[in-house]
Order: sequence, then C-alpha cells, then structure tokens
Amino acid sequence: MLALNRSAIVVRPKLPFLEWLHSADPTSATLTLADLALEPTICLVPECADGEQERAALQTVYGTIFENQLDGWWRDRTMCRRPGLLERSGSGSIASSIQRCST
Repeated sequence: MLALNRSAIVVRPKLPFLEWLHSADPTSATLTLADLALEPTICLVPECADGEQERAALQTVYGTIFENQLDGWWRDRTMCRRPGLLERSGSGSIASSIQRCST
C-alpha cells in the first residue's frame, strides 16, 4: 500500500466572515459561528514538518481558500470588492489551523 503524508488546513469561519455573510445574504441572519463550524472545510497541502512550513503552506493557498469560501456562499463578485473586506479578514480569520496528518 502506498502511504501519502499530507498536512491539512482546517477552515473554521470567524466573526468577519459571518458579518460579511449576514450583510451579503439576508437569509443567513440566523446563522451563527457554531452553525458554520459544524462542517469545516479541510484542504490537503504537502506535509509540513514545523510551524514555519505550516505558515508557508497557508500563505501559498490562503487566497484560493478565501475565494472558495466566499464563492460557496455568494457568487456576486462585486460584493467581494467592498473596501476593507479583505483587509478585515486577515489570514487568521478563516483558516485557523494546520494539522499534520498522514493518509
């Protein structure tokens, strides 16, 4: 059997994402962070041996993960261009951890 070692980025939305969602989609008004955390997105990246490699892996894929998370809820690209949205979100607002794992 072939073993593939990978690290996983677990995406857990935080308050700036929830605030954006509530402003972009009025039907989401009753959703909470707990609701959004029930089924986190997990992205596999090359194996990371230490914290520095974890940060580098996240830096490499953060933009794609961020866009995919927004696109999963709202496809109107003009909403993503609101001043301050990307700046407020920061790299820690959506992806909160990288966990080493082997599959």
